[in-house]
Amino acid sequence: MKKIKQVTMAGLLTVGCFSIPTISIGTEKVEVDNEQQVSQEEEEASNYVHMTGEITEVKKDGSFSPSIVVEGLEEETETYFNIGGDFLLLDSEGDQSLMKEDLQIGQQVDVFYDRHKPIPMIYPAVIPPEMIVVHDEAKQTQVKVAPFDQDLLSLDGELQLHVEESTILENPQQEQLEKADLQEKELMVFYDRSTRSIPAQTTPNKVIALDPVDDVTETEQLQIDPEVNQLETENVKMDVRIPVINMLDGTQTWKQINETIQDDVTERRSQFLEQAQDAWRTATETDWDPPQMELNTDYQVTKNEQIVSVALETFSFTGGAGSMSYTDYYNIHIPSASILTLEDLFKQEVDYEQVVNENIQKQAEEQSNSYFDTESIKISDDQSFYIEHGNLVLAFGKYEIDAGAAGEPTFSIPLKQLEDLLSEDMVDEIWEDSWERETKQLSTDQGYTQIAYPQVNDMEDQELEQTINRAIEQHVTEFTTKDAYSHLDMDYQLSQVDDNYFSIVWKGNTHTEEQGEVFEQQSLTINQDTGESVTVVDLTDNQDLLSLLNEQVEQRELAPLPKDEIAMYFDEDDAVFYYHEQAQASEQLIEVRLPKDNVRSIIDM
Repeated sequence: MKKIKQVTMAGLLTVGCFSIPTISIGTEKVEVDNEQQVSQEEEEASNYVHMTGEITEVKKDGSFSPSIVVEGLEEETETYFNIGGDFLLLDSEGDQSLMKEDLQIGQQVDVFYDRHKPIPMIYPAVIPPEMIVVHDEAKQTQVKVAPFDQDLLSLDGELQLHVEESTILENPQQEQLEKADLQEKELMVFYDRSTRSIPAQTTPNKVIALDPVDDVTETEQLQIDPEVNQLETENVKMDVRIPVINMLDGTQTWKQINETIQDDVTERRSQFLEQAQDAWRTATETDWDPPQMELNTDYQVTKNEQIVSVALETFSFTGGAGSMSYTDYYNIHIPSASILTLEDLFKQEVDYEQVVNENIQKQAEEQSNSYFDTESIKISDDQSFYIEHGNLVLAFGKYEIDAGAAGEPTFSIPLKQLEDLLSEDMVDEIWEDSWERETKQLSTDQGYTQIAYPQVNDMEDQELEQTINRAIEQHVTEFTTKDAYSHLDMDYQLSQVDDNYFSIVWKGNTHTEEQGEVFEQQSLTINQDTGESVTVVDLTDNQDLLSLLNEQVEQRELAPLPKDEIAMYFDEDDAVFYYHEQAQASEQLIEVRLPKDNVRSIIDM
């Protein structure tokens, strides 16, 4: 039986004539039993979680995420393992002669996965294994993975190794080792028999000295799970998705921060319900049909070294002109488990308000298409901000400094410009990438065009730096020279996939004679090794990917994706595929998000 937390009733919220059940859905989490077939002592000592079970399902043919389902031998617990990535696949003798295609239903296996890595918060959770051992029923080989001391005694005190000349000693790359290479290492031990003493004594057939597990940064240790509260009645629809913050290793308490976020969400929700109640009362008193009232709350996360910025976005509509949007920002300092203020970023003797005000006022003066009263633009004591891709971004609310059409204006200041002013404790923690912000502007007979874009600097390879910057500028130039646009205003977001790729996503409003005001999205993904831009066609010609994407859009009752028109970018942990569908005189953005780790098995990354 799967251990699944699906839907729990968290309480009942009653306001006026509304009785609203608050349903906490999360993301249908799978709880992995960390004591499957392994003692508590071994679990605490080893870097790996161990599961012994039988393969009950194999998903490989045409599957988006090649995986196996393993049912525990002692407990009826099913666990999904992603076999699309790299892992050690061994037979019962420890030989690496098996192929992934050899995995079959009915095989007994030992599976080991990194206990420090976050479990994907999707259902079912598909865990990437580090080692899989397929057992031969005719052989009674046992496998143990644990750290051993200099005397080759496992740290849990259960197994003592006596290495002889017949014992094969290797590393995962199948290079031969000496006995001394095993000391104080995490070992994978294959053996037939052992004594019944404490500790058990054995002469192993084979020992593999595992590579050190990569350290997990504090940011990677931070786990942010969504808590979802939903309601839908005849006239009211609420979809509230808020972050719940925890540390994977349990070393920090986040109760106060979670309560702060929850209180802010509750306040926004209460305001909406009061407005909805007033709208309902007005409609009933005037014999009008009550409007369809809506509240949506969602969040975005930007991770830096030791600071995580959370943007909590809320949109409400209660009929007529009663639509409002708000964004609340939380900048969380992981080591102290506290929410930072803007003042916390700077040295005590620095007049940070003057520095920031002068910078954003200068930016406002340069934005000729705005209605800013530049002299009145000043940060507040509780100024909203966030850290993103090496920039300090100052955020203002709708109507706060400009007309409502400007939305929620932001001003970015490269942290490199502020480096001498920042607190010494903060410099290394918030400096992520060496990116400068540039803006391309063009005034034509048709209208005004403005696009912000990033430029990398301070790279050791100056030629590569120039290649990357040229690729970005060339892409931006295509926007500013499009005759179809009578107005174009776009900003960007940066997302680094890994050491090989990064993506830039531009979003903004455009105006064309044919379609009027429309939302525009464009993206660019660049190979950091070559500096060249890449497309979906460059990364894959795999029909399985197109089939999977079409399955997603067909569920929305949309037309199949045109392969040559699909664009792609990477956003945090997702690969995002999209295209602009022409629908009569209008245009619709179709977007499909897929977990990045699963896509690696399909696209050439």
